[in-house]
Amino acid sequence: MSHSETVFAEGPLLQQAEELALYVAKQADETSVETHPLVQQVRALESEVDAHTIVSLLFKHLNTFCAVPAGDYESVFNQILYILCSAPSSVLDNAVPTLVKALEDDTVSKVPVVYRLKVLANLFNLLEVNSPLRQVVFMTIIQLAASHRQLPI
Repeated sequence: MSHSETVFAEGPLLQQAEELALYVAKQADETSVETHPLVQQVRALESEVDAHTIVSLLFKHLNTFCAVPAGDYESVFNQILYILCSAPSSVLDNAVPTLVKALEDDTVSKVPVVYRLKVLANLFNLLEVNSPLRQVVFMTIIQLAASHRQLPI
């Protein structure tokens, strides 16, 4: 049976980013979460920062998010997806392919493929129905599932 957590995405985007940064800092086993570089970078942002800046900062640490434990993987990425889908389409056009590439790469995302497929399915469902990015996500889901023998025959 798979483990799932409910994620409540409330508050401004900067607050969401700070929650993610604090989670990453706790996972890093540092003596103080306050000294973690991502926490410091997020807290240094102005309160009226735009979504593009927040997404760019988070995506600089995408490999860190890809390394979270399997039990927290979907929850962490759901929060990233919430932030991402709150951004303007110009941000999505660059960020979605980057995210998809990280999720499909076995050397970046080391959690079982089923978790990555869940995140990709969530992303697919969050994108606008007429978004061309849906095709990118859909094709990645099919390719990733096929390459890991996750498609029923």
